[in-house]
Amino acid sequence: MVTLCPEVNYISTYQVKNKMADGSTRKTRSVIFFDLPWEDIIFPHIFNTLSLTQISSCRRVCKTFKDLCDSFFKTCKVLDCFEAKDRLTSKAFDFITLENTSLQRLILKDCKNFVREESLIKVLKRNSKLISLYLSGLSCLTNLILFTIGEHCKNLRAISLSECRWVSSDGVVNLSLCCTDLEFIDLTGCWEVTDYCITSLASFCNKLDYISLNGCYSISDNGLRAISRSCPKLVFLGLKGCWRITDDAIRSIGEYCVALEALEVNDCRDVTEASLARLRLKGVEIDVQKPGRRGVPFLPLHNMRLADPAFPHMPVVNLNI
Repeated sequence: MVTLCPEVNYISTYQVKNKMADGSTRKTRSVIFFDLPWEDIIFPHIFNTLSLTQISSCRRVCKTFKDLCDSFFKTCKVLDCFEAKDRLTSKAFDFITLENTSLQRLILKDCKNFVREESLIKVLKRNSKLISLYLSGLSCLTNLILFTIGEHCKNLRAISLSECRWVSSDGVVNLSLCCTDLEFIDLTGCWEVTDYCITSLASFCNKLDYISLNGCYSISDNGLRAISRSCPKLVFLGLKGCWRITDDAIRSIGEYCVALEALEVNDCRDVTEASLARLRLKGVEIDVQKPGRRGVPFLPLHNMRLADPAFPHMPVVNLNI
């Protein structure tokens, strides 16, 4: 990873010497860091490897660096605010995003200290090319965000709404109708999510390969059947704590979602090994341990040899006869 070291003078100049035919040297013009092409070299190969905090530090070096950073904020395609979530302010966020219309990936995970719904709506309206949006842990928003996304960010492929209690069934339905290219959705802890909106999501977003419904207590077998029949590319499915789910729905998932690689069903009280066994045989990773392998490893009968601990010198009897 490239970082800017404070001990290095990045704006100092140096002379380029060209050797002449007569053996003498001639000094050409001075070359400085800012002579590098900004959009072709500095932005993609240097600034894209720096955190938001590091770029902000560069901005305070001098006026030219300030202009460089401001130009980067206007054209950057990825904005990750998570690392600076405890230092960034609402005013700073508004300034960074004010003139940017090129964002493709916006990460605001746990940035509830400075994100305001009015500001975020303006950002979404300006950036119709947005592909990935991470809003996990933002409890200060409302469903107006989902309707704005549906209207202005139709190319969205990934959205994380983990622990966003404000997410409603109607908001998810609108999202599914407008953003049909969705491949990734995280609805962990969204308590108001129901079978109705999940059915709509599965029906209109057939490209989904990652769905997390952990902690969505209203989800039942009906919603799972819709997913199994409409999402053949599904690779990951999270159902932790969905206690309405039964073995019937898991069997349906196993039958139709042939690309499934990981399944989370911990704390699903009606999901048993009767439906999970076939998935294990297919190589699906499951977060529930197989019965009989807790604590002491399970040993086949032909390897068992029993002895009475009270008589350690007694010969061991082999029961495999």
